[in-house]
Amino acid sequence: MPGDRPGRGNRCRRSDASPIFHDPALAVREAVNCGGVALADNIMVEDLLASGQLVAPFTIRHAIPQSYCLWQKPGNRISISARLFRDWLLSEIASHKQVMRLA
Repeated sequence: MPGDRPGRGNRCRRSDASPIFHDPALAVREAVNCGGVALADNIMVEDLLASGQLVAPFTIRHAIPQSYCLWQKPGNRISISARLFRDWLLSEIASHKQVMRLA
């Protein structure tokens, strides 16, 4: 067929081409199902690594310079629910760092 020749506007995927996922959760799921390798945030795969469903082939970790922040309007007292959320979030972060050996 005319479109099957290389270099002639062939838009068909080659049979040996790997899928590309734009959703990190789908990429991780595919890796769990023996579909290849995925790059993922540690927090996304922490449980999968701990259970042995995924393995980290390298010990190197890349620190991401961006961060999340909790902001409070100046002069306002923090509500009980906001304080509980903040404490829970900080606890989760500390736990994650310990499990992933980041702290």
